Amino acid sequence: MVAFIIQHVTVISASGDVYINSGSLGVGTINPRTKLHVVSGSSSFASIQTSDTAVFESNANTYVSIYSPTASNAGLQFGSGNPGGDVLGAYVRWNQANNLMTLGTANDGDDISFVTGNETSSMYLRNNIGLGIGTTAPLYRLHVRNGEVTPSSTFAGSVGVFENSGSNTFVSILSHTGYSSGVGFGSNVSRSAARLLWNHDSHNNLS
Repeated sequence: MVAFIIQHVTVISASGDVYINSGSLGVGTINPRTKLHVVSGSSSFASIQTSDTAVFESNANTYVSIYSPTASNAGLQFGSGNPGGDVLGAYVRWNQANNLMTLGTANDGDDISFVTGNETSSMYLRNNIGLGIGTTAPLYRLHVRNGEVTPSSTFAGSVGVFENSGSNTFVSILSHTGYSSGVGFGSNVSRSAARLLWNHDSHNNLS
């Protein structure tokens, strides 16, 4: 069995570095389809993205592991080498000492978009503004949109806005029978100055 094959020329320099002048490196395959193609079993995948530089393929669960000492970060970093580009633009990191997983951007003005089917942005974190759900242009710390209303104004100091066009709009707060659900009001002086509660067991009372 061929463990690996290097196409074209491999050069070992005086400093001990190994590099390939051209071609591709296959590990577990004699037909590498990208610059680095590692195969531990056929995935039966018919085609590979033409933009892929490396592919790791298996006929079972497949992972690429990145390990670091406990107090150090392990992760992936993304950037651009183009003129004016960010050498470090974004990253995914894990730190065992802090039990912390971090997904972030590295520069002021950068946003994060969470996309789902058909590459549609379902949730958008806008730098120094807030989180948008159903919108890529949130105007508040929390901006939930199910159709644009375009109000002429909102309450000054609004932290969250729920927007819905074409039907009634509700925010539901649910609790299990025997417990209350509601909204609390307060300030830096008194965190529980007032509240609006509903309790199903107390004769359906709103207090």
